[in-house]
Amino acid sequence: MAFKVGNTVVIPPWRDMLPYTKVKAGDWNGFSQLFFDNVGTMLGLIGSLELVLTGFYDSTLMTYASAPELEPFFDTVREIIYKRIIPGFGFSCFCGGLFYALQCIRVSTLRGEQATAMPYGINTPGSFAVLFSVISGTVIQYSSGCSALVTTGTSEELTQFAACWENAADQGWRAGIVTNFVVGLISVALSAFARWLLKVTPPPALLTSLSGIAIAYLGLTQLANTYAEPITGFLPLFLIFFLYFGDVDVPYVPKAVIVVGVGIIIGWADSVLTPDDVKTAVDSVEWYGMETGFRALGDWTSVKDYIGTVFPVAIAAAAGTLMNVYSAKLAGDTYNVEVTMISDGIGTIIAAFFGCPFSTSVYIGHPAYKLMGAGSFYSSFTGFVLLLLSVSGLFALIDAIVPLQAVAPIIFFVGMMICAEAVSSAAPRQVPAIFFGLFFSISDWTTQNGFAYGTTTQFFGYVGMAKGTLLNALISTSLAIFIIDRNYIPAFIWCIIAAFLSAFGIIHQVGAEVQDWTAPQGSSDQGGYCQIDPVDGVCTDRSLACLVDMCGAEGTTKWRFMTAYLMVGVVCLGFYALQRFGAVGPTLATAEEEEELAEKGARDLMHMASENPRKGSVSQSAKALGNDDSTHSSASSQEKIDDNDPSIEPHQTEEEAQDAKTESKEEHTLSQV
Repeated sequence: MAFKVGNTVVIPPWRDMLPYTKVKAGDWNGFSQLFFDNVGTMLGLIGSLELVLTGFYDSTLMTYASAPELEPFFDTVREIIYKRIIPGFGFSCFCGGLFYALQCIRVSTLRGEQATAMPYGINTPGSFAVLFSVISGTVIQYSSGCSALVTTGTSEELTQFAACWENAADQGWRAGIVTNFVVGLISVALSAFARWLLKVTPPPALLTSLSGIAIAYLGLTQLANTYAEPITGFLPLFLIFFLYFGDVDVPYVPKAVIVVGVGIIIGWADSVLTPDDVKTAVDSVEWYGMETGFRALGDWTSVKDYIGTVFPVAIAAAAGTLMNVYSAKLAGDTYNVEVTMISDGIGTIIAAFFGCPFSTSVYIGHPAYKLMGAGSFYSSFTGFVLLLLSVSGLFALIDAIVPLQAVAPIIFFVGMMICAEAVSSAAPRQVPAIFFGLFFSISDWTTQNGFAYGTTTQFFGYVGMAKGTLLNALISTSLAIFIIDRNYIPAFIWCIIAAFLSAFGIIHQVGAEVQDWTAPQGSSDQGGYCQIDPVDGVCTDRSLACLVDMCGAEGTTKWRFMTAYLMVGVVCLGFYALQRFGAVGPTLATAEEEEELAEKGARDLMHMASENPRKGSVSQSAKALGNDDSTHSSASSQEKIDDNDPSIEPHQTEEEAQDAKTESKEEHTLSQV
């Protein structure tokens, strides 16, 4: 007998769940994909951590790097990465993968057919945001006076210098732990608003935010690694098109293993990696076990300093979970939104408790894993293997054995699947809004990867788009879609939301504050606006004084962004008034509503033909497919993700119609790939 937990979560009898506890062949394909996806991201984070914890290879630090007095500092860096952070990441992935395997078994039992578990792993955009904003900023702050300790380079000076850098690296890790803990708490709290967010946000806007990350970080960054070493990288890259996009089956061997294996063989043959790299990595292989991050939770001062990062990362993480749940819905698997958001928040808190400053969440690319035929266990297998590798220190060895060019194509594939899904979820008229939303993540990538800081007005436009990347993409894409659809009141509401967030610096600014509405924010080391040198002590060319003896861009202050959104909102109200008087056409149906209308029209035609084939006239067909008021009203009121879904509630009405709709959507989504 089934029983309920709360109002929505139904636990079926355990005997009914047994058929879905079997490992499917597709689970091994899914495991290979998700494992290398997480490993590739983690290898990128390891390299970035080494960069950040050394102050972006501080010149004084590098000058004396070979001195024996600095060995304790570099040992501390390795300890932070391999003993504190990575084991916590592995344990969080293990817990999350296990939970989502159980969730998939439950949903499969209630549906009566095998679902695909939600992939789980590192939150890529949130992790890099915390790394380059919170951890980096803290390390720079605490190391700012270290170089002054070295004048002649004596042993005593170098010992003090190393101790100063050890403290800076440790403080950076502590700030990251506190930030991650708060992000987890906020993610849990936001679960109460999940359904409302889904109702007011166009589905393509949810997917576009992910697509921006896919283009910039899962796509462009990975292609850059590939084209830097074409002999090693090209064959693995184009094997993705042969095997995945070309849908060529390979018996007995997971496709991801083939891609990565070819990359490893060619990489070693081409000397991209060397035996010396492996010898160095072997020194880091030891049983680390589990550390905790509790000692970092005693100091919360960093939350105040980096609230502008904490809230956007938390909100973006919650939005990312919503996007991924909707992505799974389109592929045919519906999961409870609130439960998924709460479990992601708890997983992030677990990561913080065990020393990892990076949040974990349901992973992007569920349709790709469903296309592989993955079932309930591929995500839990991934978590288990990641845990073993994490506590044993083998990540350092993997970093030395597997070239980036071998795993980059796997990450690239997931990114392209996300982009394909975003386009297929939208009506053709909405596609420009999707491409519009991609530019925010591209701007974020641009400002983090070598654009000339502070040289032109155009640069500050990149900064304005980059700060609060996912929120900017979500807001702007939603606004554009509602305007295109002539749905002006929701567009006005999004303008008010954007104006509120702009007023407090949550979007478009380096940090959130309730003051300095008219002053430029953010120094050059924060990638902000205060980067213009004064001319003869005077700020010119549309710039304002900020910080100490510096000027900043006038056009990108908080009040100007707020005012700009309000101006757009007023225009939305004006168009709404014109629409009420008949001067502007009516609201257009969404892609989902159009599909529902077409399906109903087809059913009506079949019904009429079966009852009286001779009377199936053109006029009757037009009426069945036309704008019947009751049909349009019913479709317009349909929720994007139903509150009572057959995979969640056993007492579903119109079950056959809903199943047919889900199957149609799954075939439509996957056919686009």
